[in-house]
Amino acid sequence: MADQLPQHQPTLPPQVWTQSVQPLAWGAATVVLPAVTYTATWKSPLFDLRPDLRSAIAAPKVGIPIWTRAGRLYVQFFGLEGLSNENLKMFATEFGNLNLGESTPGAAGGPTAIVPAISAPIEVTSVLSFAAPAAPGSAVLGYAPYSASLGGGDGYPIRYWYLVLTFVKIFDIGIPGPPATPAAPGIRIQAGFY
Repeated sequence: MADQLPQHQPTLPPQVWTQSVQPLAWGAATVVLPAVTYTATWKSPLFDLRPDLRSAIAAPKVGIPIWTRAGRLYVQFFGLEGLSNENLKMFATEFGNLNLGESTPGAAGGPTAIVPAISAPIEVTSVLSFAAPAAPGSAVLGYAPYSASLGGGDGYPIRYWYLVLTFVKIFDIGIPGPPATPAAPGIRIQAGFY
């Protein structure tokens, strides 16, 4: 009879975050002859990479909890055909905080975490792998959160972390320039943390 009783199936916390394919939102063109410059920024959400500590310090529940210490952020780019890294640059900046001890008042009166940059912008354009004779249609960037890859601490990552990618595309239009401003590249992005 004991083998006929229903077994409780525990609900495991999520160990994944995904974002569907979205177009990269380019800002307005900046024209300083003989060039036109477009800038775009993609930002991951704030991840709580140590959600097991939430009740330990009675802190507010901030960020998307990721319940695996071996997680990585993967960002995939589409629409790279016909582009070159000659005038397209991509920079990555990591942001992190140990425990959100600092905060500012939020829009609804709740705290807004201060998560400072923990790295200078690093050019990572080479991940887009523009190879002759033509660029591939897609490329993937993989990122390990700060300290997860440093060894020590049994591989535990920093508590709060997110990544910002900044894209800069420069068109040399010459002087006096064509009648129309060139369009920004149609790059699309999807991402996942697991």
